[in-house]
Amino acid sequence: MQLLKKKFFNVEFIKFLIVGSINTGAGYIFYLAFIQVMAYTYAYSLSYALSVVVSYVLNARIVFNEPLSLKKLLAFPLVYIVQYITGLCLVYIAVEKLSAPPVLAPLLVVIVTLPLTFLIARLIVK
Repeated sequence: MQLLKKKFFNVEFIKFLIVGSINTGAGYIFYLAFIQVMAYTYAYSLSYALSVVVSYVLNARIVFNEPLSLKKLLAFPLVYIVQYITGLCLVYIAVEKLSAPPVLAPLLVVIVTLPLTFLIARLIVK
């Protein structure tokens, strides 16, 4: 348990949560704007892609104190491939099967996928 606390509840993880909250907020604002002009699945996809770029910049500079790198930027989306596929499936299930409002579904996805995202982001950026 101590190893788990040390591994996850450190300064990097706290910064990751703060940066992730900012990035999630920005992504959600993108989503709300896009959902006005396109289907929720397209809105989710486009806002997600924009959020990946914002996430790399914020995580590299603020969370992990690393310089920006084109190589790492190009590798960084790998962090989100599994999260994206999982997220899109969960958004679909939430909206179509559980009758969740489309504006709330992406927020539920973040909660489910957060721990895995931190571990993979750390591995790629560092």
